[in-house]
Amino acid sequence: MTFEFIITHQPQEDDPIHDILRRRLREVLEANLNDVEDEALARMVRTTFERPQPDAGDGIRRAVLGFSLDLPGETASLRDVVDEFADALMADPIQHAVKCEDPLLRTELATRAEELFTLEMKLRRVLSIIYLHAYPDTDPYELLREETVQPMASAKPQMEQMKAAAENQFFHLTFGQYVGLNQRPPFKDKDLITLIRDRATYDALRDELARQPVEHEDDAVFLASLRERMDAVEKMRNAVAHNRRPSKKTNEAYLNALPLVNQALEGYLANLSADWRDSLDVGEWPWDTATREAVEQAMASADWDDETQTITLHDRDEPRRDKLVSSRDELVSYLEDVASSAFYASCSRDEGEYISECDESGVVEGVLSAYEERLSEFFAEREEDAAGSQPTPTSPT
Repeated sequence: MTFEFIITHQPQEDDPIHDILRRRLREVLEANLNDVEDEALARMVRTTFERPQPDAGDGIRRAVLGFSLDLPGETASLRDVVDEFADALMADPIQHAVKCEDPLLRTELATRAEELFTLEMKLRRVLSIIYLHAYPDTDPYELLREETVQPMASAKPQMEQMKAAAENQFFHLTFGQYVGLNQRPPFKDKDLITLIRDRATYDALRDELARQPVEHEDDAVFLASLRERMDAVEKMRNAVAHNRRPSKKTNEAYLNALPLVNQALEGYLANLSADWRDSLDVGEWPWDTATREAVEQAMASADWDDETQTITLHDRDEPRRDKLVSSRDELVSYLEDVASSAFYASCSRDEGEYISECDESGVVEGVLSAYEERLSEFFAEREEDAAGSQPTPTSPT
């Protein structure tokens, strides 16, 4: 694993800089319980360039030097070794050190970048839902028209650009801007005069002045909750965007905020998913339709034998599994199996779990309601025969 450094130093004739670097590296490695041979140590520090600096007028020689630090992947406490070595560089004759390549940081920031991508796309989804609900008659590419927060003026997205990328204005905000949502800018004098003139009563004027862009209570509460946690996320995003190592404080604040923001977003989406079907006439789910149609098909293709008072139900995929039933109970039991098989063959899953449960009894009852009169007559004689075949009780003598 290779790390790249640049230092400024005062060259010493009696103590070459590469000897100083290797000596300080050995101290750090041994302090972290790593044994290293001289030959291996010599290969770990490799000078890549040295450029003398101009004379500063004080008669002291100075130079800019670059070197690579190559550490085996099995180095114990690798991150501690690199950090402690960087600290050890900051001592005479070295005045300054910069770490320009850090594979450990690259891996860490790649992980954070993936987390931030997932989080921000989820956030944009929720915000789009909230504002599309709040502004049903507004251009969907102008959902922020009443907001203080706006995309940066220097690169304000145009409708054609957003439409081509399947985006909206929320794709052009930063985490730092999300916390300012649901706040209207101050009224300009001319707008305020128009507002006063157009409102018939003082109460109507007061309500308009106090109105937020998003009035729905749950949505407004959600937007307000963002202010508590997004600052920590924004600081991590800045570090990732600019390839900087986040401070310990930034890292801890982000790791505390991330699950809370995720939980809030997932909770919002889960509540919406649970409630929306109850509030809209959306008809059957595809798996409910498939279940009902399977039972209807079984009944439509059945053969009714009036002579034997039996019904043969045909299996479309496997004729050898055709079922002969001679009672309503047997018919219902078979159809419920048909319903259950069709349901679980088409029902969606979430993390391996079915998102709904099959109401096979209700489906079968609904389908058989169209056959009720015929079934009652068809099985009536068999039921009467079964009742007549029971022994007649005798009176005690």
